[in-house]
Amino acid sequence: MNAGTTPLSVKLTGVMSSSAEATAEEAAALIEANFVGRTSIVHIPDGRAFCGTFLCVDSGSNIILSDTDELRLTSSGGTSSRNVGMVMIPGNCVVKIEVQRDLPQHAAPTSEQAPLSGSMAQAGWPDDDSMYA
Repeated sequence: MNAGTTPLSVKLTGVMSSSAEATAEEAAALIEANFVGRTSIVHIPDGRAFCGTFLCVDSGSNIILSDTDELRLTSSGGTSSRNVGMVMIPGNCVVKIEVQRDLPQHAAPTSEQAPLSGSMAQAGWPDDDSMYA
């Protein structure tokens, strides 16, 4: 997990409820306050992760990120990335979302990036290493 990011415990499918208009408005406010415009890392089942700016989510929990990098583990245990621009991640493919938290006023942002979790190595990766930096 990157410094400055924290897993958000709100499950998107649990946020949207068909019970009342007020609940939908509360869910929209929650998403806007905690997701929209923040750097987010979305993990998918094959072990890859996408790090980009969270733009929106729909009722199917499909997520759109902009300025996105695709992250993956290499065979040597390191990480590699490639820029993929704007992406839509289907809601049924979302395993976990990490959202950058606000840093205190006195804290300076760090450019250090922590390596991805070793558990990502359990899944298969795309084979073409030339696509990654």
